[in-house]
Amino acid sequence: MRHTLVALVALVSSSATAHPVDEVVQAAYLAIEPRQVRLEFDISPGSAVSETILRDLDRDGDRRITTTESRAYGVRVLRRLPLAIDGIRVNWRLDQVGVPAYGSLAQQADTVRILAIAPAPLPRGGHLIGFTNAYRPAASVVMTNVFVRPAGAFRVGRQERSDDGRLYRVRIVT
Repeated sequence: MRHTLVALVALVSSSATAHPVDEVVQAAYLAIEPRQVRLEFDISPGSAVSETILRDLDRDGDRRITTTESRAYGVRVLRRLPLAIDGIRVNWRLDQVGVPAYGSLAQQADTVRILAIAPAPLPRGGHLIGFTNAYRPAASVVMTNVFVRPAGAFRVGRQERSDDGRLYRVRIVT
């Protein structure tokens, strides 16, 4: 019985960490700072769905992703990632888009990274920050994490996530 339990735990652990070939792993990292919120949004497609991402990135179909194509893609994705502070929508400003080589992305070997900044002057007091991930290129595993910078600048209160990970809210106090 003990050996069966150990084998079952090992099996569950290894399958939970494997990247699914038929899904896109989306990870959003929000860094809350005194005057802005920074976003790092990582998109890691499985090999069975990478073509969907590649078609959206490589609009002319030449199997090369130009800076213009990658920035246009970043803007399109950011439109699907609304941020609200105290119920008021705040627009992202695209900072950078890191796109791996076409072949690397097609083989589930890499990640598209979008960096953006939203102005967010946060006066003293409590604030509710809401983030929605409505980017749906294919079936996805969605994660959102929050960080405060500098450490100790805010007190992080209650955090809420929807069951599918697409809606995230956090209360902070400055």
